[in-house]
Amino acid sequence: MSRPKKITAAVLKQIPTLIERGVGPDEIAARLGCTGGTLRVACSKAKISLRKGRGNKLRLLSDTAPERNRGADIPIALPGAMIGGLQREAGKRGLAVATFVSMLLKVIDQDNLYDAVLDEREDHRGRPIVS
Repeated sequence: MSRPKKITAAVLKQIPTLIERGVGPDEIAARLGCTGGTLRVACSKAKISLRKGRGNKLRLLSDTAPERNRGADIPIALPGAMIGGLQREAGKRGLAVATFVSMLLKVIDQDNLYDAVLDEREDHRGRPIVS
């Protein structure tokens, strides 16, 4: 007879929040009643980072082809739910998330859609302009 799983899908969903709150992997494993190794393997399979702040970062390249990457990389921090939405939309198009986000930003820049996307205008100091 097999043992019941300690690391269920519901438990896996909670792990990024615990990590962001500063709960370490060893403490999470102890709370779940498993070893640190078991937790690391389960999180690795589920593509969940056990490092604080690492799971919610996206690194955008200035160009999607590495050999043409002439600009700087731009690391950005995004809420996990937002990354999930971006992953779904990118997946529908068969794209990597960073490529999809880069494409979105490229269109916003090329078509000068900043105000339309933000639905507000700001002065040169980033303060909203009241109409």
